[in-house]
Amino acid sequence: MKSTSRNLWISGWVSLLTDLSSHMIFPLLPFYLTRVLGAGPAIVGLIEGAAESVAAALKLYAGRWSDRMGRRKPFVIGGYALSALSKILFIPALTWMLILGARVIERIGKGIRSAPRDALIAEEAQGQGVGAAFGLQRAMDGAGGMLGAIICWLLVSRMEYREIFLWSLIPAFLAVIVACGLRETGSAASLLRPPADAPRTPRPPLPPTVRAAVTACAIYALGHLSFAFLLLAGSAGGWPDERTLLAYVLYLAVYTVVSPIAGRASDRVGRRRMLVLGYAVFGVLALALPFAIGSPWLLLVFLGYGLAEAITDSVQRAWIADLAPRDQRAAAMGAYHAAIAIVALPGGFALGWLWGNVSVAAACAAALTLTTIAAVALMRIPHATPARA
Repeated sequence: MKSTSRNLWISGWVSLLTDLSSHMIFPLLPFYLTRVLGAGPAIVGLIEGAAESVAAALKLYAGRWSDRMGRRKPFVIGGYALSALSKILFIPALTWMLILGARVIERIGKGIRSAPRDALIAEEAQGQGVGAAFGLQRAMDGAGGMLGAIICWLLVSRMEYREIFLWSLIPAFLAVIVACGLRETGSAASLLRPPADAPRTPRPPLPPTVRAAVTACAIYALGHLSFAFLLLAGSAGGWPDERTLLAYVLYLAVYTVVSPIAGRASDRVGRRRMLVLGYAVFGVLALALPFAIGSPWLLLVFLGYGLAEAITDSVQRAWIADLAPRDQRAAAMGAYHAAIAIVALPGGFALGWLWGNVSVAAACAAALTLTTIAAVALMRIPHATPARA
């Protein structure tokens, strides 16, 4: 991987700016929904899950469409632009249904851009150091989230929620401008786009190993407690908003530091070993969370969550890129993102219902069970040899 890769650095800066904007809004949404709009934990889980699931088909077809066209840039710019526009809708939202609509549109933008962007990153790595490439991109994404959370923490006691939402528009639209500097990879255009006179043939299905890897990741995502639940845990433990947001900043700091380390480590020791480690860390957190609420140990859960996210987020993407054939890379990334999005609605709502109507322990037990199943499933998949560009 070229350390000065133009597309890698630009995509990193775009992710940084976009997440800076998003994390000025999203950490406040559980508080805004429950305290201002009177919604319950199940609604919080429903919104988080529905926003991902509605965009699932786009995540799948945007990757396939990008492969057919041999182009990435239009999808990336269009997706970031739609996400930026959606954030305008948070400002006048006075019901949870309007928040749901804004979140769905924002996720649609992510659905359009995610697979083509990840394929672009894998192509820049040229089959070497793919884990390090994704680790760097996720680290810059995390750095933006950390900056956004810090700004949110500084402003939450000085401004109303909707005023903070307004200020978040600046980095969102700046990210779209920076994304215009991306360049198409020559290999993508030449290898993926068929000649004009070539007969149109259906794309072959993804290889069984890719489908099995996507399934394992989806099982893990089905039982994955989103960070919104940790924010609710802080609130349930009597933490003021400022303290909860500070813990959120620390979580993002861990995510930012560990992401490139985990990506490089997976290049050396293998993706499966790193993913088993990440799943195991999350399983321990799910086991500990019910006992940590209301105690100083909850801060360690926040930090451990950052560790688990850093390992799984970058390494899962690199793993799928390893398994995918060169001419189906964006389609494979799209299948990965779509599968995770599809399970987000039932998973988020079910865990939220258990959290609010049964107990926190019940929600965490369900998360631990599904994480264990996912770990067993991924260990049954053969080792991957990185695909050459």
